[in-house]
Amino acid sequence: MRVSADMSDPGYAQYKYALARGVTYDVQLNNELLTKHVVTADEEAGEVVRFKTGPDGKLVITTVDGDRRVDRETLRGAVRLIERNRR
Repeated sequence: MRVSADMSDPGYAQYKYALARGVTYDVQLNNELLTKHVVTADEEAGEVVRFKTGPDGKLVITTVDGDRRVDRETLRGAVRLIERNRR
């Protein structure tokens, strides 16, 4: 399954559907729980996209053509989505 908070990603429909049901997902990568900044997780592809942080733990922001953007990084490995009820 693929879930994404990025509206331009194919996994966004699943994310939106889950939110409407009061569900969210915990994401594990190689049996380690990722607790912050996950944007997209795909179990079949074995990929997690998250916002990149610097050594100080703060988000890395880049300015391109006057637009500020938070950098992203793709991590690969064994991805597991764990459904959790928000209510």
